[in-house]
Amino acid sequence: MSESESGKRRLTRSPNYPSIDLARAIDRVRTLYSSERQHAMPALQAVRHWGYSSLNSPGGGQLAALARFGLLDDEGTKDERKVRVTDLAVKILEHPDPEEREVATRHAALLPSVHQDMWNKYGSALPSEDNLRWFLTRERGFSQNGATDFIREYRATIDFAKLNSQHPDAAAMSAEDPRDDHESAPATSGPTAPREGRPPAINAPVVTGPPPGQAPPISFPLASGKLVSVSGLSDLTESDWAQFIAVLTALKPSLVRSPGEVRDAAHHE
Repeated sequence: MSESESGKRRLTRSPNYPSIDLARAIDRVRTLYSSERQHAMPALQAVRHWGYSSLNSPGGGQLAALARFGLLDDEGTKDERKVRVTDLAVKILEHPDPEEREVATRHAALLPSVHQDMWNKYGSALPSEDNLRWFLTRERGFSQNGATDFIREYRATIDFAKLNSQHPDAAAMSAEDPRDDHESAPATSGPTAPREGRPPAINAPVVTGPPPGQAPPISFPLASGKLVSVSGLSDLTESDWAQFIAVLTALKPSLVRSPGEVRDAAHHE
């Protein structure tokens, strides 16, 4: 095979993404949890719980998907490979507070790195499928089939996790600034009224691409439903980290409301 032919073949291999959406992944981990609880199990035993006889089957890809969603810990290789149901999965399956289960579900939905990239770029206001496919194949190295499969999985996951403007997490993903072509860090704004039958449009996320050599923003949901984004945390020294924590502590009075202020705000509303 010539070098040019080899290069073309490599271009058709899509980046890693979950082979199943989050709803199916949770069903899969529920089966494992009901049988094995949080005990480590051989990877082969895990896929046998789903009716597969080999890791060279759809079950192998589903194990990887559960790991990407943070529902399984996966360690070892070949015959020594073992998996274990995570605390995050148990929280989604069993937490007595429905809101806590929803927060954990939204967290799992954004754990795959490719999901984080898509959420930071588009939020819940996804463009058309043709537009998404063009972006994924031209700028992210997906094959045509891979892009189609990923779009289907990603849409199903964010819908299942309620990551749209009907939920406070998604309502926070809007901004006053127009979007450009760079990756973004989300900002906050008021909720957007939903439109029946399809995810409502919201403003584009803030567009602030990371400076050269700096990691992209890290976004994660809090238990309250707010979404926090932090950037520039790569390659820090102990001194950098101590200074960062000191600055956050100094800013706390201007960022955090006291219980009394929260009650007063609720009373005036």
